[in-house]
Amino acid sequence: MDDDGDGAADAQRARPAGYAEHEKAEREEGDARVEEGAGAREEAVLGETDAGRFGASNRGLLHGLRIQCGRPRSAHHWTIIRHFAARSNEGIRGGRGVRRKALLRGASLRILGAFPDPGGSLREELLERPTPLLRFREALLKIESLRPSGESEDRGLSIFPALARGASASLAATAGGAIAAAAWAKPRGVRLFLALHGIATHETRETLRLFGAEVEVVESASEAAARASARGGTLLPPLDGDEAAAAVERSLGPELAADAGAVPAIFAPAGTRAAIIAALRALPGARGVALVAGDSELPGLPRVADLPASVERRVVSRASCAQARAALAREGGLLASHASAMAALLAASEGGLALVTSGEREFSLEGAA
Repeated sequence: MDDDGDGAADAQRARPAGYAEHEKAEREEGDARVEEGAGAREEAVLGETDAGRFGASNRGLLHGLRIQCGRPRSAHHWTIIRHFAARSNEGIRGGRGVRRKALLRGASLRILGAFPDPGGSLREELLERPTPLLRFREALLKIESLRPSGESEDRGLSIFPALARGASASLAATAGGAIAAAAWAKPRGVRLFLALHGIATHETRETLRLFGAEVEVVESASEAAARASARGGTLLPPLDGDEAAAAVERSLGPELAADAGAVPAIFAPAGTRAAIIAALRALPGARGVALVAGDSELPGLPRVADLPASVERRVVSRASCAQARAALAREGGLLASHASAMAALLAASEGGLALVTSGEREFSLEGAA
């Protein structure tokens, strides 16, 4: 049998559960929806300033990238990903014609920046792009989940020194900083050791394994710093330190100053220390509200916050964060981390801005929440 036919059959069998339902819904919508602008109860994710970053052939995709508040089960995102995947596979030829050698999942991950391309050029380009600001009820949500690492920490990567390929480096970090650093190290050929503290989910550990980083999980930030220092090689500066906060401010600050205007408060999980400090410097009239754990900790949600005394500590429970994550997904169409979803709902009820980070690495917490 033709090997292209075998590939199609394999792809059919590999489709995830529920794919047929999505495909049927998409046929009913029609691919023309990709060409539409944002409709009723839909808000554009990308602003006018982002439009120039897309070529004419991608303009339909630009209009398609939006939050569909009224249609939480829409299959429209499958259309977008398939268009991206098709473009990524153009020009791959062999044997009897064009072949889909890259699986859809792998193609979409490369496009979205979750993993660097071999030269790192795509990821470097994405690191320079601003993230959108989305209005949700009475809140403004800064969608940091669209950063290449899904977190704000990768805004501080400029503080890392240039290292030769094959060099060794070590870093003490929480989950967000660890993933940002691992993604930085892999395309540069840097052998990275991570002393990981705080909550690290199964998804986080698997992501770090795929990046090829060596990981040791420790109990506290002080122990992580000691282990990283004792490891040898180049000790990288922490991505939640003061130097990182200054670097994040240079990236995040102008975006907030230009887009957010005056806001009464900034809500964020306490674990995003550098981003909180940067945001407060960019919007000096706002008060800071950092979320801390009232019971069990979560990613980005420690019990103790290493922040200026002027920043309010707001104690939240694990159960309330789980409810907030579900509510934000249902009403806003956003898959956010448990802690940042809680920040978003607090901002929505009290007025202000929330920093929202990725929730894709927290599915393993659902049953225990």
